[in-house]
Parts: sequence; structure tokens; C-alpha cells
Amino acid sequence: MDELKQYSTEIIVGIYTIFNIIVFFIQKAQINKQKEIITSMTAFANLFKIEEVERYVELKSKRVMMEASDIISDNDKMKDIAFETVEDRLPNIQEAYSNIMEEKHKELLLVAFEMVKAVTPKKDRRRFIDNKLHNNKDVFIELLDDYENSNP
Repeated sequence: MDELKQYSTEIIVGIYTIFNIIVFFIQKAQINKQKEIITSMTAFANLFKIEEVERYVELKSKRVMMEASDIISDNDKMKDIAFETVEDRLPNIQEAYSNIMEEKHKELLLVAFEMVKAVTPKKDRRRFIDNKLHNNKDVFIELLDDYENSNP
């Protein structure tokens, strides 16, 4: 019986040893797989080194600044850019300005005409308009004719 006990103990120790060897190989395979993952992660992290990215961004911004200063220093390019920008919007600006200025000019013409009526004697008004108001002579003569026809 002792022999059977000893024999069964040796079998149990053998099975235990085989089991431990199998576990060891499984753990070794897992450790090797983890090493591969860590190595690939390290390689991936090395692709995106912060300093390299910062240097790239800095170089990119310097290049943009240099291009901008080249454009600004190149007077012809600046004129072309300004002309293209203004050319598209010019008709709208002109129309808006014309509408505003037309109203202002009408108002100023009426005030100037009232001043001419108030300050200049009736007999000298036409001569004053002819001699002093060259640019708006036609408008003032028309206003004067309308005024004289309505107030004889």
C-alpha cells in the first residue's frame, strides 16, 4: 500500500509538473504578445512626438507669414488683390453712395438757392448764377425759372 501511495503521489506530482509547464508556456506566449503590443505602441507614439509636431506647426506658420509678407511687399500683387476685392462690390457701393449723395446734394442745392434768393437782388440773380455757380448753373437756372414763374 505504501508503494501504491508513493506511486500515486509521483503521478500527482508529474501531472502537477506537466500542468505547471503548460501554464508556463501559456504565460510566456501572453508575455510575448504583450511585448509585441508594447513595441508597436512605442513605434506609434514615436510617430507623433510632440516636439516634432510643434516644430512642424511652427514651420508651417512661419511659411504662411513669409508668404503673407511676400504678398504685402509685392505691391502689384497687393493692388491686384485689392482691385479684385473692390471690383466685385464696386457697383453696389456706387449705387448706395449715389443714393445718399443725391439726397444730400438736393438738400444743399435748395439751401444754396434760398441763399441766392435772400442775398442777391432780383435783377442780379441770373448774372450771379452764371458767373459764380459754373458746375450747377443749369440746376440753379431751372430753380430760378420755376421760382420766378410761380412768384411773378
